[in-house]
Amino acid sequence: ISFALLGLLLLASVGCKKGTFDINNPNPNSPSPESVPTKFILSAALNGSAGLIAGGNNDFANYYMGYWAVSGDYIPNANLLTYNITATFYTGNWDAGYPLLKNYGTIIGKSEDASQANYAAIANIMSSLHFQNMVDIYNNIPYSQALLGAVTTNPAYDDAETIYASLVDRLDAAIASINANPDAEDPGAYDIMFGGDMTMWKKLANTIKLRILMRQAPGAAS
Repeated sequence: ISFALLGLLLLASVGCKKGTFDINNPNPNSPSPESVPTKFILSAALNGSAGLIAGGNNDFANYYMGYWAVSGDYIPNANLLTYNITATFYTGNWDAGYPLLKNYGTIIGKSEDASQANYAAIANIMSSLHFQNMVDIYNNIPYSQALLGAVTTNPAYDDAETIYASLVDRLDAAIASINANPDAEDPGAYDIMFGGDMTMWKKLANTIKLRILMRQAPGAAS
């Protein structure tokens, strides 16, 4: 009996300590941006960008610019064809665009070290792409004061022309950073778009830059 009681006392003293069952603090299903490695944020952000761009959020522009035509016996969207543009008209470009931009901004903030230069460059290139698309659609948008969260809950709307000029500078800086840091970490498979091929990222940056410059050309329409 004495040995049995001693065993129970020992189990009670070492078996249950404070915090033993506190397995959800912090919540593993809701990690903070600071605790998530940059490579995982990149993969998720690129996947989100693909979903936004290929998910039909720009279909209206294809019709309005004359790239697509509607069959005589098929009406894809009555509001679209009757120009019934309301507050809910293709809002995915805005509602999904800014969270993606926040993710890319997080990558930039976490990639100040030269070894992370490729991650920052990719994030700046993708940010430029999304901001450019939003300016094309909405004209003036929150830019310089965007993505600040509770710091600025009512950000100012920047002039579209000013945003275009800033994006060109960001793209030039991203290309220069890739060239200046050949030994930076290779994103590899975490770059689900180009597999870490930074030459392809430079090509994309130049393509986006060319599109912005065409928007800025005299007589060009956004």
